[in-house]
Amino acid sequence: MAKPQLLTLQKWDQSLVCGMMWMWICCVTLGILPTVVSKTPQDTTRLLQELYERTGGGNWNYTGIVHCLKEIKLQSYIGEKWNFTTNAEGEYLLDPCSKARHFIGLNCTNESIINGIALPCGDLIGTIPELLGQLTGLQLVVLGVNQLSGTIPELLGQLMGLKELDLGENQLSGTIPELLGQLTELQSLTLGSNCLSGTIPQSICSLHDLIFLELTSIGGGKFCREYSFVDSFFGSQFNGFTSSTYLAGTIPECVWGLRNLTSLYASGNRLSGSIPDTLGVRLQNISLSYNHFDGSLPESLTKYPNMSIELSHNRIRGDLSVFESAKDIKQLNASVNRLSGSIPKSLLHLGLIDILAGNEFDCLWGERYQLPSLDPSVNKYQCGSNLYNVSFYLYLVIAFLGASIVWYLYQQVHCTRRCNFGLM
Repeated sequence: MAKPQLLTLQKWDQSLVCGMMWMWICCVTLGILPTVVSKTPQDTTRLLQELYERTGGGNWNYTGIVHCLKEIKLQSYIGEKWNFTTNAEGEYLLDPCSKARHFIGLNCTNESIINGIALPCGDLIGTIPELLGQLTGLQLVVLGVNQLSGTIPELLGQLMGLKELDLGENQLSGTIPELLGQLTELQSLTLGSNCLSGTIPQSICSLHDLIFLELTSIGGGKFCREYSFVDSFFGSQFNGFTSSTYLAGTIPECVWGLRNLTSLYASGNRLSGSIPDTLGVRLQNISLSYNHFDGSLPESLTKYPNMSIELSHNRIRGDLSVFESAKDIKQLNASVNRLSGSIPKSLLHLGLIDILAGNEFDCLWGERYQLPSLDPSVNKYQCGSNLYNVSFYLYLVIAFLGASIVWYLYQQVHCTRRCNFGLM
């Protein structure tokens, strides 16, 4: 008879445990009992809440954030919506750094220290809070493709361990802060497509670990463009725009020689100067189209393999002789410059090439094999130098014939007068 009693006691114990659990859940819900609070320091969570509120967190586009995180291969940053529920004592209940359900756009260490914030494409508004400078453990800040305005906070210069900073495609104004040069561990800097102006600060040369520098159309972001024909008849035919903000001056010589720099993107500005004879040993991607660069093409562009060079719409003159022995050029775009002469054989079969439009290259009549076969303008290109020569010689012939006719008529008139005088 003892066994049935034991089973009854076990069932009673299980019922008691279940009842106690339900009571505890109800009490927690009503705020009667203390709850387990976030393991992330309360001050850190409070900073996150301030960031959330200052950038319109209630209207963040979480779908856009997830989409862009996948595009830039930061899937580990995908998580839960930000939530700052507190208990009766005002302590945050949800852990932003929870391994199971961390906040979207955050990456944390095992000690719940935030080392990464990535919220791209999230419709963030307002200004970039200087409080980010207090999260000294940050190694990555990606806030690109949003609607952030104001200036770049100088307190970001306190993030001495920062390796990647992406503030591109926003409405940021002002200049590039000199204090960014203090981020000596920075490897990637993206500031393009904003409303910034000024020059490239010399302090950038202190970023010896920099690999990627993106300053494309730094003052031509979509929020500061001025469309000339938007309300006119030509509005549907032209989509050109102007901008009163732009990056001017030259690229500091020391930037060209940064030892780890592989990619330099600064198209769509008003940068001037020439490409130096010495480049960094790892520089492979150069994009400087739509600027005011002049001078000739240096041999440094062909010293290293797999070079991708975009220099269209500048004022570069001379010829392409530096590419005569080049074998590993990956891409060359130098259209709409002041280039002339003959095209080296090494470029005739290059897959990614655009050099014919807006330049004047030699080629014999009927021998179009001297033109790069994959250039988008190859079928409609007229050899510029030959065309100039023919026009020049044709002008001389017409001038000579004209002068001859004038001389002949003059002689006829003069002869007629002499003849008439002799008859008298």
